[in-house]
Formats: sequence, structure tokens, C-alpha cells
Amino acid sequence: MTKQTVAITRAVGVIGATVALVTGITFANLTSNTVTLTDNKLSTATASLALVNGPNEVITLPGFNFVGLLPGVESATFPFKLRNTGSTPMVISATFPGFTVTGITKDKIHMKLTAVGFAPPLDGVLSDYENNTFVLPGTTLAPGADQAYTITATIDSSYSGSGGTLTPFGIVFTGTQPVIVLP
Repeated sequence: MTKQTVAITRAVGVIGATVALVTGITFANLTSNTVTLTDNKLSTATASLALVNGPNEVITLPGFNFVGLLPGVESATFPFKLRNTGSTPMVISATFPGFTVTGITKDKIHMKLTAVGFAPPLDGVLSDYENNTFVLPGTTLAPGADQAYTITATIDSSYSGSGGTLTPFGIVFTGTQPVIVLP
């Protein structure tokens, strides 16, 4: 063998021994037993709203019946309460239907919806409310909390006619979880 061949053979041997040693060290580690996180569950919060009728929580309740209104004179106050019966805070909104009136125009009937303790009220004429949804004044309603509201109506002082009526309608209240902005 030549010196060159011996040097190459020795180099290959050293490299091979190094590879064997590194491979042996790399795979010579301890492995623990396995552990398992079991019975993982997930559920959403609940969003639920009720009208308060004395001690009872209901989903429908008779509304106001303002009769004999005079132009420019505000009606009596109709009080009601909403309760958050869910498990998440909610912002409350009200949706108003189309209105049917006779003997008076929708822009002559003012309606004010107030969250007791908060200003300003939701205040407008029927033509503003019609087929629209509005977030009610007040804060976010916490789970289990009540919010008192009042409704009043006024016939515009410029109304002149022999009388008018508003066909019965419903106001639909909805609670929605506030938007959460994640970092």
C-alpha cells in the first residue's frame, strides 16, 4: 500500500468512527411514558333575553295602549324591563316593523324609548323607526341583570285632523354579545 492509500483509508476510518459515535449519541436518549389529557369539552356561552313580568320571565308581554292623545302632549309612560337570562353580556337592540296608520301620517307620531338611568333616549317619528333596528341606549346588560325601559308617544303639535290610529304592532328586542377584539 502506498502512503496515499493508507492516508485515505485512515481518513475514511476516522470519518466512519465519528459518524457511528455521533449516531449512537444522538439516539441514546431516554423516552418517558405517555400521558393523556382526557374528557376535554367545549361549549358556547348562552345568549338569552326575557321580558320581566313581576317575578316571571316571559318572551311576550302586552305592550302600551295610548288612547286619547292630544297634539303636543306626551302620553303616559309605559314601563317594562328586560333581563339577560343568558351567560354572556349583551347589547340590546330593538327592531320595529312596518306601521299601518289611518287618519294621521307616520311623521306626526313621535315615540321615545328610554333606558332608565341612561341618556339620550331613542327618540324619533314612526317613519324613522319603520323597518329598522336600533341599539338601545344604556350599557351592556350583564348576565342575570335587568334594565328598565320606558316608552312614551306624542302626536306632533302641528297635527290637525279628526283623529288617527296606529294598528297594533310588536317591537322585537334582541341581545347580542358585544364584539370582542383580540390582541
